[in-house]
Amino acid sequence: MKVQMDFSCPSFYAQFSGAWTNGRVHAPLHRITVSDQNLIRYSAIMFLVPQDDYVIQAPAELVDNAHATLFKPYTYGDFLGFLVTEEGIQAKDKLASFCGVVA
Repeated sequence: MKVQMDFSCPSFYAQFSGAWTNGRVHAPLHRITVSDQNLIRYSAIMFLVPQDDYVIQAPAELVDNAHATLFKPYTYGDFLGFLVTEEGIQAKDKLASFCGVVA
C-alpha cells in the first residue's frame, strides 16, 4: 500500500518546524510497504499543537551569516488565522507566504 498524504493540516509539525529550525529541518516524503498482505500494519500519529499565543521563531544559535533568517517570528494563532484566508488557502507554500523573509 502506498499513500500520498496532504500535509497542509495546520497542526502538522512540518508546518512550523521549518520556521523553528530556520529551514534546517523539513518533513521528507516517505512510504511504508507491507510485503505480506496478510499482516496487519498499525500506525499511530502524533500531533504537536502549541497554544495560540506561542511565538515560533528560530533560536539565535540557528541564525548566522551563513544561515540568514528565513521566517519572521509569528504566533501559532496568527498562522491558523492566515490559513483560512483566501491568500492562505491559495498559497502553495503556506509558511513562506505567511511569514517568509524576502531576500
